[in-house]
Amino acid sequence: MSKCPFSTTEAARGGSGNGGLPNCSSGWGWATVSTTSRISFPAASSSRVAIARALVNRPAILLCDEPTGNLDTRTSREIMAFFRELNEKEGLTVILVTHDLEIARRAKRALVLIDGEVVLDTPDFNLAAETLHHRALADNGESEQAQ
Repeated sequence: MSKCPFSTTEAARGGSGNGGLPNCSSGWGWATVSTTSRISFPAASSSRVAIARALVNRPAILLCDEPTGNLDTRTSREIMAFFRELNEKEGLTVILVTHDLEIARRAKRALVLIDGEVVLDTPDFNLAAETLHHRALADNGESEQAQ
């Protein structure tokens, strides 16, 4: 089981009730986060706060735009494992937008969009990456011809 970024303990919640957060361990230090009224978060903590806020009302779908863009590799992997766990154990649909192929590789399904159009919908990450690669080569050829 992945290390969960949220806790439903009283110290982590800063109050009564579970606030809608998933029930999991306090492995990411929420107890210290909620005890201060005004704090400045580093990128990893800011991402965790944003994810927690998005999950508070237990949505059916979680939309994530570059959720790991400002994070180190280890934290990115932890967050992706957490998203996978939410999907598999709680049935949450996670729609994630990323330019990071390593993050995209962890998805069960890839949609490739080019100029706002879905050009590929596949569970095969390698096919999705190949499609993007061919598009990049085509774009490079177009820009060289324009010069």
